[in-house]
Amino acid sequence: MSLEKYHQVIGKKLENIREAKDDYNLSYGSNMNLMQIRERCGNSWRRVKEWTMCKAIKVVFDRPSSILNGGVANLVEDPASKVFGVLFEINSSKCLQVCEVYLNVYDRKELFVFVPDLGRELKAVAYIRTEPESIAKTSEGYLNTIIEGAKENCLPEDWIALLEKL
Repeated sequence: MSLEKYHQVIGKKLENIREAKDDYNLSYGSNMNLMQIRERCGNSWRRVKEWTMCKAIKVVFDRPSSILNGGVANLVEDPASKVFGVLFEINSSKCLQVCEVYLNVYDRKELFVFVPDLGRELKAVAYIRTEPESIAKTSEGYLNTIIEGAKENCLPEDWIALLEKL
């Protein structure tokens, strides 16, 4: 089913979805984990920089998953917050669209991320649920996958410490 057909079926307005044309992907949850991104995307990706940051956004676990036995990560607006993640260049975004249940759970949203090593912002996409559900405690296994990815990609120690307290 095409994205347009999907939105017609569920009655959402297509103009609310901004498709980014760049190949940069901000991974902030389990897709930071290098083994997982390899499994999902094969060799069609490369890490642009070890870590990146996005202001006025925070990570929440706001959709229960029966498969993962807990809440899964999402980004929501919060002017007082920031989120750290990994910026990947992905040759085929379809590898993540399928795995992120693109048509049923996440929307592919455009945002700007600050890359400290480059000293500037880049346009990227992230998979974000625009209709969050209730906050749900995440499973230990899912959280460990996120923490392992944060460590593999040298995210700031204070961010890793925050994740470890969840």
